[in-house]
Amino acid sequence: LVENTALSSWAGTASITTLGTIVTGTWQGTTVAINQGGTGQTTAQAAIDSLSAVSGATNEHVLTKDTGTGNAIWKVATGGGGGGANTALSNLAAVAINLTLVSDTDNTDALGTAAIGWSDLFLGNESVITWSTAPSSADLTLTHSANTLTLAGGALVLGGALNVTGDINPTTYDTANGGFLDEDDMNSDSAVATASQQSIKAHAAASAITLLDDEGQALLRNHAYLANTDGWVFWSSTANAGGQGVTAYVDTDATPTTGGHKVSQDESAAAGDLLSVNFHVAAGEYFEIAPAAGITVTDIGWRSFGPLVAVTDQD
Repeated sequence: LVENTALSSWAGTASITTLGTIVTGTWQGTTVAINQGGTGQTTAQAAIDSLSAVSGATNEHVLTKDTGTGNAIWKVATGGGGGGANTALSNLAAVAINLTLVSDTDNTDALGTAAIGWSDLFLGNESVITWSTAPSSADLTLTHSANTLTLAGGALVLGGALNVTGDINPTTYDTANGGFLDEDDMNSDSAVATASQQSIKAHAAASAITLLDDEGQALLRNHAYLANTDGWVFWSSTANAGGQGVTAYVDTDATPTTGGHKVSQDESAAAGDLLSVNFHVAAGEYFEIAPAAGITVTDIGWRSFGPLVAVTDQD
């Protein structure tokens, strides 16, 4: 028993049962065995490797805290061994991709879900979106170049209306799917070319001829009226019990002395029948409606239609 005495060395003692607190000094002895609370190793790297049995089958393990014991252990990363990130990632603020972001299986992984979609997609100049029916097979592409998007390899089918605010400048027309070729030659009989409204109007303006004509129809019944679309109305005020008739006359003179040229006549078989006359009036001509004897028509005389308009000859 040694008390209150400083020792520089102590030789010949096989073991010390009780040792107080060692305040200073450096351990320079041999390794401390694992079963004695040590690692059995002489370096830090060797000590970490000895925390669990590490062999060729346990490559790519990570040093982590065991949730059950709270001890530091070597554990295989979630998803198995191999290079890269094989564990699930979440709550990432930003990710820098140095090369290419590649799915592990063709046509399997989705970018986003039906419930949670991405917001904006930013692509660089000359970028290409490619659709493939098989790996390494570019079937349909959408290419950006010089502020223009070019769809190649397939057709664009719309299920709704297409609203275009700018100009449409097609280079070809798909006549089998509703497109048409504008036809400016009105003398052709093309089976695929269709004249546009602009072409028709231009042809009509160039082909206009002076064909001024209007058509009238007069209807007369006892105690009824006769009229045409230009607005003139004649009233019938008396009846002819023995039958009735009406005649239309046309003449170039507003007050002809010969009674004009009879162009239409209708004679009924019984009183009250509806009478009808049809006639044409050309430019500069006048018409008169003359009822048969026994029918008095007020405010009637030689009249003309309203302003006649030019029509065109469309062959």
